[in-house]
Amino acid sequence: MRAYGRMVFVLVDILDEITPAEAAQGAAAFGGLPTRIISATKPGDGETAEARTAMDTMHRDLADRDPTAQHLSVPGADHLSLVVQQEHATEVTTAVLHLLEERTAPW
Repeated sequence: MRAYGRMVFVLVDILDEITPAEAAQGAAAFGGLPTRIISATKPGDGETAEARTAMDTMHRDLADRDPTAQHLSVPGADHLSLVVQQEHATEVTTAVLHLLEERTAPW
């Protein structure tokens, strides 16, 4: 996980390569696909608080690049607990199910 913490800052630096802000303004940055960006709220093993904050900022920035995207945070969750701790995984699953229910057009 130590490498993950260092990689976060690289990801923030290349955010515009992932989805350029200029191209995304008013457009569907994620190809028109329904999108939910889900963030943990506390650092996981080997992740610094600074890295967690940087990742959350990147998640918010990504969501802001698409008018249909939403950023959701799971209180008390870390990167791993989002999928392995029942309470947190239930929140993630619920968000995905709501996203699918909102989708009216076929994939």
